[in-house]
Amino acid sequence: IVLNNQGGNIFRIIDGPSKQPELEEYFVTRQNHSTKSIAEDSKVDYYFSENEIQLIDVLNHFYLETNHPKLLEIKVDSEVSTQVFNDFKKLKSIS
Repeated sequence: IVLNNQGGNIFRIIDGPSKQPELEEYFVTRQNHSTKSIAEDSKVDYYFSENEIQLIDVLNHFYLETNHPKLLEIKVDSEVSTQVFNDFKKLKSIS
């Protein structure tokens, strides 16, 4: 399963790079790439979702048992995914 946030959003949550004025230009580097061609080149079943309704439908097929590998790409909003991860880290530090 690949969570595609269209860039290097990991740098938004790392203390050093997240505080740099060059964050967007040199660290995050937005992109519109997909893992579809990688899956096709590797003869892997490819599934894609960019919203909750699609995800529910795709998961019904993705979880079916087969004899070959599968790749599920979920396109997520970069800013929302960063906020969700930061919120999760806060919860984890409380417990």
